[in-house]
Amino acid sequence: MKSAYDNMPFLIALMTFNEHLADCKTVQFYFGFNDRKGFSLEELNEWNRTRRFVRVYRDEQSGPVLVINVDTDKGGLPQAMFDENLDVWLNQMRQYRRYITE
Repeated sequence: MKSAYDNMPFLIALMTFNEHLADCKTVQFYFGFNDRKGFSLEELNEWNRTRRFVRVYRDEQSGPVLVINVDTDKGGLPQAMFDENLDVWLNQMRQYRRYITE
């Protein structure tokens, strides 16, 4: 699925299904900057060192991407907890955009 926040498009991937493509156990939010291929590995590592819930890495095209995985296994996830994870994601997207473009 595609979504956007503050003019930043991102993907939402429903992952870890059973054999019937049901019972999604993980949701991943994915935000990439394909035009920032020159961003150094040291800068990506610095981001990861100072963050707890999100991580960055280089994708197949060497662009830096930001991801967060939300575990929804074992009975789902209460709405309030999902909302909190979403708030963390949106906040980190803003910080990541600022970090990677400045």
